[in-house]
Amino acid sequence: MSNLITNPDTNSYFDYISEDWIEINNEKVTLEKTDEVYEIRILKKLIEKRIIDNITNCWNFQGTPNTKYGVISYKGKTVNVHRFIAFICLGLRLENRNLYACHKCDNTRCFNPEHIFIGTALDNQNDAIIKGRRKRKIIKHKLNYGKILC
Repeated sequence: MSNLITNPDTNSYFDYISEDWIEINNEKVTLEKTDEVYEIRILKKLIEKRIIDNITNCWNFQGTPNTKYGVISYKGKTVNVHRFIAFICLGLRLENRNLYACHKCDNTRCFNPEHIFIGTALDNQNDAIIKGRRKRKIIKHKLNYGKILC
């Protein structure tokens, strides 16, 4: 699915989404598979529920107003909007809970694909430390067999 959303020549994301096709850099790409059409319909709804911040270029999700992260329903499961975008645009596997959809912009409501990167929990924590959102350093825990009590 991700190659339908990202144009490999320009590495830009979709320009327009319809039920049967998407437009990438003024070129129409027809959708053929059922899952892809379902995902495109969700993307279309997300695009309709965004407000673009002209200063940060964040795509702020306007649905689910009482949650820190925007959420949607996908195949009967609740999924964070930025995680769904990472699945569609960056190839993140939704079932892989060891990988995160992290925000470059630190805006939890943002789902601009250019503001999202895939990383581990440690990557996300280190990103927070580098940006000054987390003060303490990450300690890599190593199992000390001498301190294990049986």
